Amino acid sequence: MTQQPILSVHPGQIPRRDHEVQLFHYFRTEVAPQLTGMFDHEFWTEHLLRNTQSQPILWYACNAIAATHLLDRTGCGETQSHQTPDTLPLQPYYQYQAALQSMRDLISLPFVTDTTKIDIIVASQLFIILATLRGDNMEMMTHYKNTCMLVGLWKTWAQTRIHRRLDKHSIQAADSVVYTCIRADSLFLFMQPPSYTYHSYWEGCTLRLRDDPFVSLTEAYFELEPIWNNIVKVAVHPGPEGPEFVRDGHEFVQYACDHYKERLLKWHKKLDGLRLRCREVEDRPALAVLDLRAATIKVLLYSCTREISCLCWDACVASFGKLLDDAELLIQMRYASAGQKEATSTAEAVRGKLGLGSRAMTLSPMTNETLYLVARLCRDPAIRRRACTLLAHDYHLTPSMHTLLYMHLADAQIRLEEYEWQVKAAVRESTSSCGCSREHGFVCDGHRIYQTALDQMATTGAVLHLRTVDDYIHNRHWRTFPLQFNLHEKGVGTLTHL
Repeated sequence: MTQQPILSVHPGQIPRRDHEVQLFHYFRTEVAPQLTGMFDHEFWTEHLLRNTQSQPILWYACNAIAATHLLDRTGCGETQSHQTPDTLPLQPYYQYQAALQSMRDLISLPFVTDTTKIDIIVASQLFIILATLRGDNMEMMTHYKNTCMLVGLWKTWAQTRIHRRLDKHSIQAADSVVYTCIRADSLFLFMQPPSYTYHSYWEGCTLRLRDDPFVSLTEAYFELEPIWNNIVKVAVHPGPEGPEFVRDGHEFVQYACDHYKERLLKWHKKLDGLRLRCREVEDRPALAVLDLRAATIKVLLYSCTREISCLCWDACVASFGKLLDDAELLIQMRYASAGQKEATSTAEAVRGKLGLGSRAMTLSPMTNETLYLVARLCRDPAIRRRACTLLAHDYHLTPSMHTLLYMHLADAQIRLEEYEWQVKAAVRESTSSCGCSREHGFVCDGHRIYQTALDQMATTGAVLHLRTVDDYIHNRHWRTFPLQFNLHEKGVGTLTHL
């Protein structure tokens, strides 16, 4: 840590320690810009950093992330017995423990202000990011549940602009923390363990669409994310168990879909109004991301079936192809914006070492989720392989843990489903009639993967649990499939379809 901070700053309540000031400078200059993505810049690069100067819990949480990020970037060795507490390998532990102690101290106070409550929730969200850096899925889920519990306990959504219908001001800190929770839920949809059970922590929460125009692209993103989140749950069955409204029967699910069709139409009209005011070149990628996500929602919403089947997606091949066209244009736009030459092949895009110093931790969406959904739902061999290729380019541009995971999930599903083309009918496990055909590039409904879950995730791999349509209908146990990857390397040579 040789680079010196421009400003020698720290919270006034705690002693100044030079190594902590250096860590914070690294967080401010190297890590915080990654967190913003295309949306909500002000919160992550201004509000958060400003509040670290008055709230030790945020100071320590940011420094824990900085130390973990820097440790992997510099490749420091293991902890030695002679090292002092300010030595870098010990800092992730010390800073994290200090943040936890600060949280305990704040929660034990007889009165906690709304501002302090938001700071505590933000710290809990930073713990999620820290666990993501470490590749600890169990810790990620624990901190996510704790964050949602705090938001529910304190009803933080009541402070948001969207909840307060007459508020004419811009995005509030409460908006950022509440919608970061929803975004985290979207990111974890395909990372739930088989033992996961849905629980709503936010009883009484109503985040409706406002009637007044969008104040920013960030607000448009905030209002779209709950629609994305719930439609993916209804249409895709991403984990071992859906929320209550998915299990309440066909009639209610149909009502929910009709409700979200109205919300999506209203959202589109508001975005069209905002588009007229967003004429700057730098607004184009964010608008393209929103358009791509809205188009993906529309395909899911108007094509999914309430039956236990995956055949409904066969009518969407052209729509899936259009989504890939839009995603490819956005990826080309990102290459140009980053000043990078487009990778000539998928092999080039995923080649080589990648310390976590280069690993992206962006919370905002890009193209990876749409690309993974196309690879998961579309059984056309050419379309889904094209989606995998574009995922490799997305990973080249923004090497996030989630994109790496989506690449492996998509590759595993293609291998497992198309394996049926090689198996003689007499030895197939399915009890339903099978129409799998390599000649026609067709995977029958019974052999299509219907549900997935993820377990034992670490920096070197995970275990994929899955059930086909036929498995689900006959209530069979989960099948397991090992995934091998390395969060510290960019190379993904284990992927068949790259």
